[in-house]
Amino acid sequence: MHDIFFIAHVLDQDILKARAILAGVTKSPEHHTFTRIQHFELIDRYVKGLPLIKDLARERNDHTAAWLELHAAFLKQQYTVNIRTKILKDEVEAARNGLTRTIPPTRVRILKWTEIPDPPSPAIPSWMYQRRALDIWDPKQEQILADNGFQRTSTKYEEAYEYRKGRVVYSLTLLWTPNDDSKDIDTDRVPNLPVPHDGLSGQDPKNTLGKYAPFWMLYVRALVDSKAEAVQQAHIVMAKLKDELDGVFEFKEYDRRSMDTRCHVPA
Repeated sequence: MHDIFFIAHVLDQDILKARAILAGVTKSPEHHTFTRIQHFELIDRYVKGLPLIKDLARERNDHTAAWLELHAAFLKQQYTVNIRTKILKDEVEAARNGLTRTIPPTRVRILKWTEIPDPPSPAIPSWMYQRRALDIWDPKQEQILADNGFQRTSTKYEEAYEYRKGRVVYSLTLLWTPNDDSKDIDTDRVPNLPVPHDGLSGQDPKNTLGKYAPFWMLYVRALVDSKAEAVQQAHIVMAKLKDELDGVFEFKEYDRRSMDTRCHVPA
C-alpha cells in the first residue's frame, strides 16, 4: 500500500474553527479518539530481516503475507515500527478523575511500518508526500516483536479528531509524550491526559506529560494500492482536495528526512 498525504499546522486557539470547517467540507461525523503509540526497534543493529520469519510463515497463516513483506523491508534496512492501541473515552475520563485504568491485553492493536517518503520528482508536488506503508493486525504482534529481538524505544499518546470523505481521512492530531519515557514505565496504565478547555489544549496537572509540538497537525491522507494507476489517481484526488482548503489552512512543505523511520547502523 501507499500512504499519500499533505500537512498543515493548526494553533490551539484555532482548533474549534478547524473542526467546524472539516466537518462542513467532509459532511461527515466527527470521531474523537485517543491512541497510545509505542515505537519499537531491533536491539541488534546488524540483524537483517526478522530472525524467526520461517516460524512466522508457518504459524501465522492469516498474517503470513504481511510478516513476509515486513521481513523483506528489513532485509535491506532496519526501521522503527510502531504499535497503535486505542484508549477508550471512559478510560481517559476515569484516569482524569484519579482512577486507575489499564489497557487490556486483548484490545486490538495495529502494527504500522512506513518507509521514508519518496524523493521529490516532477510527478509529485512539493507539498504532497507518498511512502510505502504496511499495517499488520496480528493479535500476537507484541510478542512476535519481542521474540525477534525488538525493544520499545518510546511511547506517545495521540488525541485526534477525524473526518472521512470517501477513502480520504482528515485527521487533526495532538501528540503528548511522557516526561519519564524510560523502558520501565507502565505503558499499559492509562495516563492522566490533559483536559481541553473550549478547544484549547489543557495542561497536565501532575506534569507527567509534555506536548510533542506546540500545535495540532492536520493530515489529509489516503491509503491506496501501490499500483501506478491507483497512485496517479490518488494524486489527482488529493490535488483537488487541497484546492478546496487553500486559503483556509496553510499547508507546509517538509524535508522528507523529518519523516525518516530508518535506523542507521553505528560506524
